[in-house]
Amino acid sequence: MISTLRLLLLASALCLPAVATAKGKAAASADAAELTLTPEEEEALMLHLEEHANDRYRKALELRDQDPEAYQAMLAKVARHMESSDPERFAQKQRLKEAKGELHGLVEAYPTLDGGAQREQREVIAVLCDEIFELRQAQRRYQLEAMSEKLQNLTSEIDERDRRKQEILDEFVAELLGERPKIEGL
Repeated sequence: MISTLRLLLLASALCLPAVATAKGKAAASADAAELTLTPEEEEALMLHLEEHANDRYRKALELRDQDPEAYQAMLAKVARHMESSDPERFAQKQRLKEAKGELHGLVEAYPTLDGGAQREQREVIAVLCDEIFELRQAQRRYQLEAMSEKLQNLTSEIDERDRRKQEILDEFVAELLGERPKIEGL
């Protein structure tokens, strides 16, 4: 989990003004390097970028090979944005990651326990599996809500364009013939 302190330190390192001195840039680079993301954090952030910001995902892939420090800084910025834009969802994702790690550890330790301890461990594993299930369901509900909102917006946009069809066509034809300034395509 990205601690609040790590995020604050990283934010201060990355949010320096563009006119920062070379000394300030060096300090920001040192701070960013000091606050490297864990592989799990990196994987989760890259999946988020791939799903929600494909252009930034491709840029991150490019940076990963060409400029690892800038790559880490980019992922840290995405993490901060995710946390600030929807703290509850971010906390759920972090808890899911933690719960999976806990589950993995409990399952690995299970065979080494005696009968009574195994029964207790099994109950703990079952409770943790229930929590993971609920967290995943919450993620799916959030995704469904976001998709529904996008669908509703797209439907409204289509309806508006249908209503304005003739106006849009007239403007576009006028633009093609050089009668009006250029507008965005059909």
